Amino acid sequence: MTVDDDSRKISLGVPGAHNAINAALAIAACSQVGISMDQAIAGLGNLELTGKRLALRESRGIRVIDDTYNASPESTLAALNLLDDIDGRKIAVLGDMLELGQYEREGHRRVGLRASEIVLVGELSKITQEAVLETSFNPQKLHWFANADGAIDHLKPTLQQGDIVLVKSSHSMHLESIVFALEEVH
Repeated sequence: MTVDDDSRKISLGVPGAHNAINAALAIAACSQVGISMDQAIAGLGNLELTGKRLALRESRGIRVIDDTYNASPESTLAALNLLDDIDGRKIAVLGDMLELGQYEREGHRRVGLRASEIVLVGELSKITQEAVLETSFNPQKLHWFANADGAIDHLKPTLQQGDIVLVKSSHSMHLESIVFALEEVH
């Protein structure tokens, strides 16, 4: 980060390139209102994400990224980018993104065109599924379920030590039940 020829290397306590960009913008904004870079960096040192936002959990060698607080196409794409940066077999469990209004179809399609091994949950996620199937993605790595219970039944027997699972959806989809169930995997 460089502000007014003052360059610093900063380590954040939160994951994701999108969070690093936000931190850099916050420091730049602080400099415009008279807050020194040292003060801004000290403030970022106390940065904590609220619950269910990129919260990393681990149980029996399976890592789960709980990002079930909320979802938009942009935040889902950022979470998928973060998933790409982590070693291990990657599984994205994505639920419906609600409250998108007229952007609903386009938003779900954008996410579907950016697929990894993917488990989809919910009616709107059928739009995502359609988009995934338009790509060269291996359809055997794509699974759709009407609800979290179906996804749990699929995931529990297939997960292996070293896997990393991103669980992301709008909060009202209640996919945190998947996170809790995966913590109990034997």
